[in-house]
Amino acid sequence: MLSNEIVCPCPPRGIVKTKKLGNESWKDPFSFLEKENDPRTEDYIRAENRYAERVLRQHRDLIDSVKKEIKGRIPRVDTSVPVEINGYRYFSRSYAGKDYCVYYRHKTGEKKNEVILDVNALAKPEKCCMVTGLAVSPCTRYLLYGVNFNGGITYQIHVRDLHTGKNLPFRIPETDGEGIWSEDGRFIFYAKREPGNLRCAKIMRHEIGRPIAEDTVVFSEPDVEYECCVWKTKSDRYIMLTSSSSDTTETWYLDAHRVASEPRVILPRVRGVEYYPEDRAGEWVLLSNERAEDFKVTAFPIGEPENIKTLIPYTPGVLLDDLEIFDDFMVCLQRRNAQHEILVFDFKNPQLSPVRIAYEGNALAFDENPNLNARDIRFLRTSMTCPDQILSYNFDTQKIEVLKTAKIKGFDEENYVSKMVYAPSRDGVTKIPVTLAWRKDKIVHGQPAPMMLRGYGAYGISSDPAFRASRLSLLDRGVITAIAHVRGGEEMGRIWYQQGRLLHKPNTFNDFIDVARYLINEKITTPTQLAIGGGSAGGLLMGAVVNQAPELFKLAVMDVPFVDVLNTMINPKLPLTTGEYNEWGNPAQKPFFDVIRSYAPYENLHVGDYPILYITGNLNDEQVPYWEPLKFTARLRTLNPNRGLILMRTDCDSGHMGPTGRKAEISEIAKEMGFVLSNICKFANP
Repeated sequence: MLSNEIVCPCPPRGIVKTKKLGNESWKDPFSFLEKENDPRTEDYIRAENRYAERVLRQHRDLIDSVKKEIKGRIPRVDTSVPVEINGYRYFSRSYAGKDYCVYYRHKTGEKKNEVILDVNALAKPEKCCMVTGLAVSPCTRYLLYGVNFNGGITYQIHVRDLHTGKNLPFRIPETDGEGIWSEDGRFIFYAKREPGNLRCAKIMRHEIGRPIAEDTVVFSEPDVEYECCVWKTKSDRYIMLTSSSSDTTETWYLDAHRVASEPRVILPRVRGVEYYPEDRAGEWVLLSNERAEDFKVTAFPIGEPENIKTLIPYTPGVLLDDLEIFDDFMVCLQRRNAQHEILVFDFKNPQLSPVRIAYEGNALAFDENPNLNARDIRFLRTSMTCPDQILSYNFDTQKIEVLKTAKIKGFDEENYVSKMVYAPSRDGVTKIPVTLAWRKDKIVHGQPAPMMLRGYGAYGISSDPAFRASRLSLLDRGVITAIAHVRGGEEMGRIWYQQGRLLHKPNTFNDFIDVARYLINEKITTPTQLAIGGGSAGGLLMGAVVNQAPELFKLAVMDVPFVDVLNTMINPKLPLTTGEYNEWGNPAQKPFFDVIRSYAPYENLHVGDYPILYITGNLNDEQVPYWEPLKFTARLRTLNPNRGLILMRTDCDSGHMGPTGRKAEISEIAKEMGFVLSNICKFANP
C-alpha cells in the first residue's frame, strides 16, 4: 500500500497553447515543459523524481533482492569469441566489477594480449559513455572509434595509435560514430549530422593530417525523408554510400583504392524498393524487394544492371531477413510463421540447403563474419529460456559447433519452458503470434498467473524472443513473461509491417489488446495480475492501449515513450521528425492527421481509472525528448487528481538507451522489476 504521507506532485500551471494545422486545432496545456531551462520544468522534474524515489523506497527490500540476484548471475569474467582479421584475433572482455568492457587483440598464433581500448578508462570522469564503430586501419596500427558522453546519437570520432596508446591530435565532431578507412589508410569517410534535426545528410572524406574544416563532401542527400550512411563491402574493394528511408534505399560505390573517383550508383532509387548489395567475383549480389514483397536475391556484373539474374526467388510469406556472402557460399536468414530458418546457397552447385538445427522458439542472427574466404559461418542462437550461444556451421562437413554458451550462475535450462501460441484478432482472420515463457514448477495449468507482457510493433523491427538473465527474477517468482508480436514488426513477413504503419497503425494497438483479452479469456492470467511494458515506439503502444482498454491491465511500464506523437510530427525542426513521415505519416495531410490524432496518447488521455503507471524519460534523449513522458504525466495527473498511482522518473544524465554503465543499468532494471513484482504478485517475497 502507498503511505498516506507521500503526496503526489502537483503539475505546474502555464499558458494553454492552441496548436493549429490547416483547419484543425487542439489544446496543448503543457507545451511550456518543452523548455528545459524553464524553472517550472526543472522544479517539476525534481518533484516527480523525489516522489518516485519515495514510493520505490517502500519496495526497497524486494528491489535490493532483485538487484542482488542480477549481480549474482554475472560471471566474474566473460570473454567474447575471437574474430580473426588481417593477422590479428580481436575480442572483448567484461569483468563483474567494471561498468564497461575492454577490447583486446593478439597476433594470430601468439597469446600475448594487447589492450586496444578500455572503455572504463575512457568513461572514468563521465556519468554516461557510449562507444561505437570500432575499426582498425588496413595497416593494423590505428583504431578508429566513435564516442559520446551524453547518451545521444551524435558522436565524435577519434583515432588511436595502437603503437603508443595515444589518440591522434584531432577529432571529427557531429557524426553517427561510424568511420570507414580507405585501403591506403590516408582517408576516413564518415556521415555528418546536421545541427538541429540531426539528420545524416552528407558523407564526408577526411584526410589524416589535414584540418577538419577542409573535409570533402563526397555525397549529399537533399531529401529530408532520407538519411545517409557509409560502409565497406566484406571484400574491402568498395566504400559504399547508402541513402535510405524506412522503405527505400539507394547505394553508390567508390573504389576503396581510388577514393578521389566519382561515386557510381548501383541502382537508382525507386520509391518503395529496398536493396542491400555485396560484391562477389565481379558481381553485385543484392537482397532486394523489387517486385518481391518478402525479398529475393539477385545478381548482375558490376556496372551491368541490365544483365540481372535471380539466385533465390521470392516466396510469398517467407521473409528473407538477412544475407551473408562468402567466396563459395551464400547464407540466408529467413522467417516463416514467425520462426527463423537458415539456408545455405552453393554458388558452384546452385541450390539451397537448410542448416539442420532446432528452430522452434529460437531467435537467430548472424554473428561477425568478416572473411570472404571462410569455410564456416558464425551465428547467434537464443530464446526466452536458452542463454545466448555462438554457433559455427561448417560448409564442408555440414556440422555445427558450439563456440560459446553464455554462463549464467545457478541457471538450469531444464527448469523453464517457452512456447509460441496464436491469439485471434478482432477481424476473425488474423492470428497474432505470442511467445510465452515460464518456470515449470511455478505454474499450474488452468490456474491464472501473474504475467509481464511486452510489445513494440514499429519500423519493421521484430521482437525476437531473446534471453535476458534479469528475467529469471520474474520467472522464479512464478511470473509468466510474454511477447506480443503485433503488426508493425516483421515477424510474419513484410505484410505484417505494412499492416502496422501509416494509416494502418491502429492495427498495432488492436493486436496488443486482442492478445491481452486472449490471455485473460484462456485463464492464463487476469487483469489484476497482468503487467505490460514497452519502450520508445513500444511506449507509444503502451500509451495507446491504456487509453483504449485500461480495464485489462494492472500496471504498465512505459520506458521513454513516444506519447506526444501529434505535436512532434507537426514540427519538422525537431530531431528526426522528417525521417519519420514514412513510418507515422505527415500530419499536414489530413488522412494521416486524423489517424494520428485518433491514437496519440497525450491527446487521448481522459478522466477515469488507469492502470498503475511506471514511466521513464531521459533528459539527453534526442529520439524521444524528455518532455513527452513528462507532459503525458502532467496531463494525466491534472485530469485525474489523487486518482491512481503514477511514477515518472527522469534520468538527467542519459539519452534514449538509458544508463550506460553496468551498475546503473542493473539498478534501473531492479527498480522497475521490483515495482512490477510488488503490484502483480500476491506474495512477491524478497
